[in-house]
Amino acid sequence: MAFEKIIDRENEFEILEKQYLSKRSGLIAIYGRRRIGKSFFLTKFTLKHQGLYFEALEAMNTQEQIAHFLIQLSEQLHDPVFKHIKATSWNVVFDFLTKYLNGLPHKLVIVFDEFQWMAAGQSKLVSLLKFYWDNHWKNKKLQLVLCGSISSYMISKVIRSKALYGRIDIQMRMNPLSPVGISQILKNKISEDEVIKYMFIFGGVPKYFDLVDIKKSFHWNIQQLCFEKDAYFSEEFEKIFYSQFKKHKLHEKIILLLSKKNLTLEEIAKHLNLSSGGGLQRYLKELEEALFIRSHASIETKGKKGKKYKLADEYLIFYFKFIRQNLKLIRAGQGTKIFSEQVYPKWSPWTGIAFENFCYRNLSKIVSFLEIDGKLTDFGPYFSSKVEGVQVDLVLMTNENTTYVCECKYTINKIDASVIKDFEKKLALLKLPRSTSIKKVLISANGVTSELEKSEYFDYIMTAHDFF
Repeated sequence: MAFEKIIDRENEFEILEKQYLSKRSGLIAIYGRRRIGKSFFLTKFTLKHQGLYFEALEAMNTQEQIAHFLIQLSEQLHDPVFKHIKATSWNVVFDFLTKYLNGLPHKLVIVFDEFQWMAAGQSKLVSLLKFYWDNHWKNKKLQLVLCGSISSYMISKVIRSKALYGRIDIQMRMNPLSPVGISQILKNKISEDEVIKYMFIFGGVPKYFDLVDIKKSFHWNIQQLCFEKDAYFSEEFEKIFYSQFKKHKLHEKIILLLSKKNLTLEEIAKHLNLSSGGGLQRYLKELEEALFIRSHASIETKGKKGKKYKLADEYLIFYFKFIRQNLKLIRAGQGTKIFSEQVYPKWSPWTGIAFENFCYRNLSKIVSFLEIDGKLTDFGPYFSSKVEGVQVDLVLMTNENTTYVCECKYTINKIDASVIKDFEKKLALLKLPRSTSIKKVLISANGVTSELEKSEYFDYIMTAHDFF
C-alpha cells in the first residue's frame, strides 16, 4: 500500500508510522463519527505493515464478539483451528495473542475496530486490556490501536478511563476531509465551486462522496441522493443517531431544537423540561465531540457568557431545511421535483449560511492564508448585545495585538464595492482596545469585481480557490 494513496490523511498516517518505527510498544486510541473513514484508513495502515485487523459486530454480546474475533483471526493467520475454539472469555484470546507476539521478530500492528461493540458497551474489556498491557504487551513489539465510532464511549471509557490513564501514547480524532481531499475523492473531475456546493450538504464525510456520480450534474446527484424514493440521505438521519449514541432519542430531541434556532444551555433545558446540570451538559458535549453541533459565544465575552449551541453538521442542516418535511412524499416516490421547486428557489439565501459554516469547518485554511499559524489566541463570531443575531461572521485574534475581522460571502456573481458600506456598519459594532490593529478580510467564493479590488479597502481577499 503506497503512502500517497491515503487521501488527506497524510498527517495522521505519519503519526502512526513514526510510533510504529520507534522501538517502544504503542497504545493508540482513535475515534470519530461513522462514515468519516476510520476503518478505511486503518485497514490500509494495517495492510502496509502486515498486521492484524479485527472489526467488531454491532449489537452482539461478549460471546458472539469473541466467536467473531476468532473467525477473523483464523482467516488472517490462515489457520482453520481458531474457528473451532470455544472460548468463554477474552482471556483465552489475549493469552494466544501474547504467545503469538513472543515469536515475532518484528513489530506487530493490531487494530480493534469498533471497540465499543467489542466491549459490548461496558468497561470490563478495558480493565482486562490494562492487565495484559501492563503485564504482557507493553514490553513486546506491539502497536495496539483501539478505534471507535461512539466518541462518548471512546473518550470516557477508554481515553479518560482510570484503567488506561497514562498508558495511551496517541489519541486521535478523525476529522472530516478538507476541500482538497474531497476533490481528490471526486477524481478532480469537477470544479472547485461545485466541490464547495457538495460540501455545503455533505461536509467532509468521505463515505457520502463515494455516492456521487461525477458524470452527472450537481442538480441530478442531489435529487437522486436526497429526494427520490429510497434515497440514501432520506434515511441517513435515523441511522446516524441509532448507531452513534446509546440514548439517541434525547440527542435527537436536542438536534431537533437546534435545527430551528440557536439556543443557550438554559433555553435547551427549558424546552426539554430538564435540569441544566451535568446530565444535559454531557449530552451536549457528546454531540459536540461527534461534530454534530458547535457552541459559540461572542468574541467580546471571551466565551464566559451568552454561549449558544448551533447545528454544525452540514448534512443535518440540509436535512432539517429540505428533507425532513418532505419524507412522506419521498417515501411515496413523489419527490421528483423537490430540488427544482423547493430547494433551488431557496438555494441562494441558504448558501450564505452554509458558506459561513464551511469557513468555520475549514478555519485552518483561513489561518494559513492569513499567515497567522501559531499566532491565534481566540476566534469566533461577534454578537451585538443590543441587536439579535451574529453581526460579524468571524473574528480572529492573535498574540501580535492584531484582530482579523472576516466577512464570509457566497454569491454566484463577483462581489462589488457595495459590500464596503455593510462592512463599515459591522466594524462600528466592534468594541476593541484602541491599541489593537484591525485587518479587514473578505472571504468570497467567486471573487470580487475589479472596482472593489482597486479600492484596496480589504487587507485580504480570499476566494474559493484558496481553500484548495
